Amino acid sequence: MTTLQIYESIKQIFPQLLEPQIIAEMNNAQDKFARRTHILRAVGDLQTLTTKVSWDLISGFVKLHEVELYSSTGIILRKEDESINHFIDGGKIIFYDTSSTQKITTIPTSISYIWVRYSHLPTALVTVATALTIDTQFTEAVLAGALETFYGRIPVAIGTDNAGNVVNAINLRVVGYWRSKFKEIEKDARRWINDLDSTEGDTIIYQDAGLVYLPHEAKDANVSPVSWT
Repeated sequence: MTTLQIYESIKQIFPQLLEPQIIAEMNNAQDKFARRTHILRAVGDLQTLTTKVSWDLISGFVKLHEVELYSSTGIILRKEDESINHFIDGGKIIFYDTSSTQKITTIPTSISYIWVRYSHLPTALVTVATALTIDTQFTEAVLAGALETFYGRIPVAIGTDNAGNVVNAINLRVVGYWRSKFKEIEKDARRWINDLDSTEGDTIIYQDAGLVYLPHEAKDANVSPVSWT
């Protein structure tokens, strides 16, 4: 579903709502979906390694999944070999020396690149013309999340009284339906991203059996990381 299709679906049910109200709830729904599933992934390239040991987390950051250290030739380095590790605190990713209690002020010169793989929030919707960031197969979660909220706030017709007057009330059954729909799509997204994360997880490479260290990976030249300054 597109942004416009979701907007029009909500507008048909709640014609009294203004576009900014609908867009705001669509943003809340897609942010909630991204936080719960970690489905939106990106690669960050930490800059100025020779003068820094900490970087602000990029706007919209949700979770850090992996940190990769590379040599000048693009070969991946192991943190234990470089005596370096990291933690997240106060909105920053901070590196420290694992072999010393002394605070470091620069990254070891053997490390030329640091890539961070992370999940993030989607691009905020501004108007119905703004494209959704979430993969098309999961965009119905935005509709489900928004409708759960609106049905939970706005009384709708649920029948008539003895005098034939329309009775308006919060329809908890419909609220529950859209909540369940959101969770169903969330589970599908979690399975999808877990399958991507576990590629070759069950494969045994016999030629590497018994090696103290497995072969080094190389930096993927096809990846265009986001600069973290």
